[in-house]
Amino acid sequence: MKTLFLGGLAARVAPRILGKISEKCDAAVLADLADMQRLIPGLAEAEIVVGHIWREEFPEAPRLKLLQAATAGIDMIDVAALPRGITLCNVFGHETAIAEYGLMTMLALTHRLLDTVTEFRAGSWAAHQPAGGSPHGEICGKTIGIIGYGRIGREVRGAPSRSAARSSRPTAARSRTRKRLRKSTRSPSSTGCCRNATPC
Repeated sequence: MKTLFLGGLAARVAPRILGKISEKCDAAVLADLADMQRLIPGLAEAEIVVGHIWREEFPEAPRLKLLQAATAGIDMIDVAALPRGITLCNVFGHETAIAEYGLMTMLALTHRLLDTVTEFRAGSWAAHQPAGGSPHGEICGKTIGIIGYGRIGREVRGAPSRSAARSSRPTAARSRTRKRLRKSTRSPSSTGCCRNATPC
């Protein structure tokens, strides 16, 4: 089957995909969608296109049978402009990573992580709550709405409990320097960062 890997993303994943195909595959890779010298004959011959972009202005693809999206979403594919009668497929398998990203982002925004890091790096404790910064929120006890309940939505809903179940046994270490640090904090002869410390 004449296969065209179309677009930058498809070009990057082509070697991995071709490495897993056992049957003979007549494949071409075209990363630059503006390269009409290669795009016109490529689409004219292609029976399979792997890529996540399809535009109305693309040249004709009379032999095309399958458009395999290289992503879960098909929002960059103009479905109405596809040749009639072809099959359009998308992919899955990265829903765990996306669910973790979603949860991470919710936590980071709720706890104002980026603001705090930016302030700290600038040498200010202004974002720190005891120093007068606005209180950080928590997700615990709040209702989170999930719009769309496909593989990613279901993974977001189940990620916290699955993460807890999958995690290895927690380990912890207590610092043996705790008493020594307290002593040096009280000492009037302390140097460095402890010089102006308030005694515990």
